[in-house]
Amino acid sequence: MALPGAAMAEAEPGWGFMESNAEYAAYGSSLLAEPSLTVRGNVLHIQNAQGSALEVYDVTGKRVILQSIESNDKTVTLNLNKGCYIVRIGKLTRKISLS
Repeated sequence: MALPGAAMAEAEPGWGFMESNAEYAAYGSSLLAEPSLTVRGNVLHIQNAQGSALEVYDVTGKRVILQSIESNDKTVTLNLNKGCYIVRIGKLTRKISLS
């Protein structure tokens, strides 16, 4: 006899283990870490974003930089005027200020 709610619990998504290396290959390292962004002056340090695009927008919404990220540890020097910008890397979005 099943416990009340047992069928519902089985159908709900949740945490689990991967059954094989093939499952890991299908999801890749995206399960391991989200992209991170560190800003020092006009230098961006980007980690865990290989295969993503770096997009930088000015306050008017104009895209001023579009660059592919080809490694998991990338440094980009921004040659932009002082001011506020929006940086987007995949799903990560941050506001930065260059002074």
